[in-house]
Amino acid sequence: EDADGATRIFHISGVPVFDGRGRYAGYRGAGLDVTDVYQARAEAKGAQARLGETLAELGRARLELSRAATQAEHSTHAKEQFLAIVNHELRTPLNAIIGFADAMRMQLFGALGERYQGYCRDILDASQHLLGLIEDILDASDFGHGTDALALADVKLADVLDEARALVEARAVTKRIDIGAVRADADWRVRADRRRLKQILVNLLANAVKFTPIGGTVGVDVARDGADVAITVWDTGIGIAPDKHEAVFGKFEQLAGHAYARSHEGTGLGLHISRALARAMGGDIRLDSAPDTGSRFSIILPAVSI
Repeated sequence: EDADGATRIFHISGVPVFDGRGRYAGYRGAGLDVTDVYQARAEAKGAQARLGETLAELGRARLELSRAATQAEHSTHAKEQFLAIVNHELRTPLNAIIGFADAMRMQLFGALGERYQGYCRDILDASQHLLGLIEDILDASDFGHGTDALALADVKLADVLDEARALVEARAVTKRIDIGAVRADADWRVRADRRRLKQILVNLLANAVKFTPIGGTVGVDVARDGADVAITVWDTGIGIAPDKHEAVFGKFEQLAGHAYARSHEGTGLGLHISRALARAMGGDIRLDSAPDTGSRFSIILPAVSI
């Protein structure tokens, strides 16, 4: 033991010593303190044991990862099959139903009584609504995986806005909602995918009409926002509390206990898809709203210099 009472290990080596008469006189040699060597060996042995445990853990983790990857692959395959079914087995016959119902509504094959004309309108409304839900699901899947391609071009805003307004006009008339302010000056141009911009505008206008009480107003303001253009769809509707603004853009999100709740038909994907589309085109969608003050959804897109 040393002065501190700690055990020390020495390696002793030497040779016996004899006097001139051949008698043993002692031992001559040297001692080497090898305590640190033995401690290092013990630590190395412990490290080796811990390494073995770590390798075993890595092996188990690798097995779990392999299982998870297999499950994910199966899940992806199942999702692809589901989307293929949605796309072909549902959308294709729905388009046929819409086509035939529209032909009947226009009485292309002969006159129909007023009751049957009403049935045709009901079939068209229900089919187009269901088709819209299917398109939402497919769009959300595309943008979740970055598989959708955009055809960016210089787009004349007034033309796209006129087309979008036409698609919500019937619903607005039914609710006696004034959409006369849904228009834009002919000079406004933005850099966007024309079809996708129209989709965003239809989503926002349809929501505005849906959540605005009978006799209300829906309009559009267009203004420069730095290097961008802000296309604001506004309404005199129910409004949204500030702490719920982000939630309305969530995937499959609709606000429980609020007029944006599932009691109003929809997938909860429209705003999520619209903002994803705007961001994919280099812009965004902003919301300014409060309860009972209406809502202002602003599409921000790169401006095109005139």
